[in-house]
Formats: sequence, structure tokens, C-alpha cells
Amino acid sequence: MASHQLVIFVLIVTICLVVPSSLLVICIAFRFRVAGIHRQHSESGGESAVEAGASHAIGLDETTIQSYQKIVVDERGQLVSVCKGESSCSICLAEYIAGEIARCMPGCQHCFHIDCVDKWLKMNTTCPVCRKCLLFSKLHDKVVPNL
Repeated sequence: MASHQLVIFVLIVTICLVVPSSLLVICIAFRFRVAGIHRQHSESGGESAVEAGASHAIGLDETTIQSYQKIVVDERGQLVSVCKGESSCSICLAEYIAGEIARCMPGCQHCFHIDCVDKWLKMNTTCPVCRKCLLFSKLHDKVVPNL
């Protein structure tokens, strides 16, 4: 009977030491992770971690991005039919305003505010909506003239 009580005692002491020790290790690891994020944020001049990592991300080059068709939003706040008549940018979710400039993706013809999609394309190689790969897409004949 004494050996059974001894086993239970050792088991309880072990659990009481292992659980708090594990929690301590997790807390320390989390603290270092948070400190690393804050350090990266301050070193990047206040940019978010995503923006700071953009220089390391593989996106499209500036020449390719600039080669994509630009379209002026009409007076009704609509894009021409080539861009599927979209009335808002799928990235920022804001409605298009007459006179704004949108950029149209080749192939899928999805359009976005030029600033929104340029940031996206510097970090990604796909259309933000349908995820069609833009790396190998051929520039099609432009239905709407470039600006």
C-alpha cells in the first residue's frame, strides 16, 4: 500500500512541476515572438509586418505591373464592360468614384484601384479575386486605350 501511495505522490509532484514549467516556456517563447514583431515594426519605420516583409516577397516587377491596362472610372462610378462592370474595388471594398483610375488584370479582366492592386502585385503574382497566375499571362489586345 505504501508503494502505491509513493507512486501517486511522485506522479502528482511530477505533474505539478511539468505543467507550470511548460506554461513558463510557452510564455517566454511568446514574449520573444512579440518582442521580435515590435522590433521589426520599429526597424521598418512603422510599416506593418506585411509591408516590411514585402521587400522579401516575390511579386511582379514594376515594368510588368505598369504594363497592365489602366481604365478611368466613368461618371456613373462604373468601369467599362471589359472589367465586368464592377462598382467597387475588391481589395479596399470602396466604391469607385468618377475619374478614379483602375487597373485591369490581363486574362481575367478583374479591376481594382490602381494604388490597391499595385501594392498587391508587388507582393503577389496572382489576381486578388480569382487567384489566376499573372506570371505567364500574355498581355491581350487592349479594348480600352491605356492612359
